[in-house]
Amino acid sequence: SASSHFDFTAEEVVRMGRYPHTTGFGMLQAKDEASIARSCRVTEIEPFLARRLSQLSGGERKRVLLASVLAQEPRLLLLDEPRSQLDSGTLARIDGVFDDLARSREVTCIFVTHDVDEASRWADRVVVLEGGRIEQTGAYQEVYRHPVSATIARQSGPVSRVAGTLLSSELADTALGTVPVETDARVGKRVLLALRPEDWVCCDDAELEGCVERVFFSRGRWIAQVACAGED
Repeated sequence: SASSHFDFTAEEVVRMGRYPHTTGFGMLQAKDEASIARSCRVTEIEPFLARRLSQLSGGERKRVLLASVLAQEPRLLLLDEPRSQLDSGTLARIDGVFDDLARSREVTCIFVTHDVDEASRWADRVVVLEGGRIEQTGAYQEVYRHPVSATIARQSGPVSRVAGTLLSSELADTALGTVPVETDARVGKRVLLALRPEDWVCCDDAELEGCVERVFFSRGRWIAQVACAGED
């Protein structure tokens, strides 16, 4: 990082990001100063521009470095888990910056992330890797609704796995009863169905029995994990 050997101020770090655009003796022009000011404003680092990096929290340093990158006015950003290890307040600020970048369409952003919410919120296209190999690409909604494997199903969001047998290209017989499917596989084939939370509907007359294994509160809602007839 920029603070490894030299303890620069936040403002100095942001200004260094603009130096590739300078000429001659590295003098900044009015347009450079405007870009620096804009980057500081959108990342909300103006209150601590005079402080040194060693005096800033981890989240504040990330915002300073992001401001330095934005000051360069890049056409492509490669971001390696930029939201990791940040408190909720800093996340809200960083998310605002990314929202603006996504809406502007002026910068192509490549996110490296393990967070499904990041992919669903910002990505036009996702590339799912497994063991260093590309397993599936497409719009997030496509990967979420039509994963090519059980691993991709787990990686792309919460899922319940249910074994079944295909009755047709549109129906499968499972321990839950007859379930609608979309597949080109042959009739009679044993399959593993991936059911998303929104696929479930509570019914008073349901005959399915299960055991509640875990209940927890997450992101504004209660989640129950239920094991049913050997499924999960």
